[in-house]
Amino acid sequence: MNLIIDTNVLIAALIRDGLSRRIIIEADIEFYVAEESLLEIKGHEEAICLKAGINAAILRMTLKTIISHTSIISNSRLLNRWEASKEIIGHIDIGDVYFIAAALLFENSAIWSNDKVLKRQNKIPIYNTKEVLEIINFP
Repeated sequence: MNLIIDTNVLIAALIRDGLSRRIIIEADIEFYVAEESLLEIKGHEEAICLKAGINAAILRMTLKTIISHTSIISNSRLLNRWEASKEIIGHIDIGDVYFIAAALLFENSAIWSNDKVLKRQNKIPIYNTKEVLEIINFP
């Protein structure tokens, strides 16, 4: 399975050395991150640092470590699936078009997100952290 990581899951992994980070680093699964997520994190770097109680250098180092266990999907690559993605989720939340577009790029894809709004569409499977744990049989 290919699992697209939602920005909020990625931020949770940055803020705390907890379950989300462990899954990304240790699980034997193909993880993908939309480039847009990285841009969003960069735009909220100060707030993330405050919440995590770390400085920007540590945040960037942690992000680099987490990202090394994923593949980044460029925004330009998502353009091929942009219109189809907008049809699926655009009327619900235009900000989630990136994640749907990323999932449409690959067969057998799902999105890891704790955002209940994403589950209001029925084309792409959306799994919260608890469901991801069950699916990948993570200890």
